[in-house]
Amino acid sequence: SHGSQYKANFKFEGELICNQAAPRIKASKFKLGYFKLQGPEEHIPARSTVTQVINSAASPYKFSHSKVYAAWETDQIIGYELWRNIGLAMVCVFCVTLVLLCNIQICIMVILIVAVTLTDIVG
Repeated sequence: SHGSQYKANFKFEGELICNQAAPRIKASKFKLGYFKLQGPEEHIPARSTVTQVINSAASPYKFSHSKVYAAWETDQIIGYELWRNIGLAMVCVFCVTLVLLCNIQICIMVILIVAVTLTDIVG
């Protein structure tokens, strides 16, 4: 009656029989909507919160899927890899400058200039 519209969202271990207890639920699905999120600073925490809620379920089979998750995951990976790559580049510049100039004071000055330039470019 009232819940029959949601029957397609559940998979049961057996058939549903009127006036009897429902069999155990094997799988379920539901629609999840997000408010309009303005950028990675909003949608990355929203996605991680949804993942935490889903992972807290008592089922061994749990996942969340949406088309927009691909773009959100890309933003999250790019944000992490950006800072990692900048750090690795700074280490490489330090090592090469130290090998070529053989002067630690000038090497530190070069690294500071590169850091200031990166700060100016990245923001």
